[in-house]
Amino acid sequence: MGRPVPTRGINWVIAGGESCPRARPVHPDWIRGIRDQCQAGGVPFFFKQWGEWKPVSEVDREASALYESRRRAKPHQDQDAIDELYGRRCRFETTALRYDGVAFPNNEPGAWEVRDGHPSMLMFKMGKKAAGAKLDGRWWREFPR
Repeated sequence: MGRPVPTRGINWVIAGGESCPRARPVHPDWIRGIRDQCQAGGVPFFFKQWGEWKPVSEVDREASALYESRRRAKPHQDQDAIDELYGRRCRFETTALRYDGVAFPNNEPGAWEVRDGHPSMLMFKMGKKAAGAKLDGRWWREFPR
């Protein structure tokens, strides 16, 4: 996240990811760092959106909506058995986002390299509506008084 930002004289912080066609992913630790500094400084924090990309750490526990079967089972077949045989694939474009902001295709060598103690984060490009705006399981919608 870098060095701390002084919160003195700041009345409100709004943060969020990009939502344009060429949007870049935002690492959840960057947002958490800003939120934590706001909390420590008594500054209201408003998290607007993840943008086009959602980190795997923020995907609901039931992640089955991210993946689809490579082959559909016939009425007399068991879908789990078919998935075991043919596998499943991710429905979304994915990337590995390093803490330093460098993004790699998640199957590229070096994509999962740990830098400065921070592992890469798997990101899914699912669109801003699907990505939503929950951070650590809750909405951050604080307003100044």
